[in-house]
Amino acid sequence: MASVSRGVLWSIVVFIAVTLIFAMMAYVPLTPQPSERFFQLYVVGEGGKFEHYFPDDNATIRSGIPLQWHIGVTNLMGSVQYVAVKGKLANATTESPNVTVAAPAPVPAFIELERVLLQNETWEIPLTWKVAQTRQDGDVVWLALEINGVEVQPPVHAVSGKNFRMIFELWTLLPGSGDMSFGWIDRSSGERRATWIQIWFNVTAT
Repeated sequence: MASVSRGVLWSIVVFIAVTLIFAMMAYVPLTPQPSERFFQLYVVGEGGKFEHYFPDDNATIRSGIPLQWHIGVTNLMGSVQYVAVKGKLANATTESPNVTVAAPAPVPAFIELERVLLQNETWEIPLTWKVAQTRQDGDVVWLALEINGVEVQPPVHAVSGKNFRMIFELWTLLPGSGDMSFGWIDRSSGERRATWIQIWFNVTAT
């Protein structure tokens, strides 16, 4: 009887061991991996599409012609976030934002809008803008812009009015500091990440 009991006990031990192995094997493919946390930043043109940013799709524009864009931000960070979108005017020689070191473009923002974003929420910002006037000094062209009804004069020029660009950067509230910072902290790695968009255009004074 003792011999039978030991055999039954051994069978139970083997059964439990095999069951645990299969359970562990099943856990790996069935358990969802932690999803990546990030933001989406985009700009759409007329009609809410990734096209028709300029009249007749001609990126050379004239003073006084209104343009209607929408800037979009989607929060996929898994938690509520406080974000800001900064719009900047730059030219071909302006240093671009550097996502590797999370450094923004070294020019002032002509617009800065902030908002709390819930998880999975998308914020679309209407941006109606135009070149209000131009000023030419030799072959260098300076712009005055009207942004959502407010005139601004960014300290940026371009030779012959060519190769201006609109830069849009995503900033977030830096945890524990109360300061806004370009990009965000990846909670899984602790690294800073960033995103930005640019749209090129030329300006003619005629």
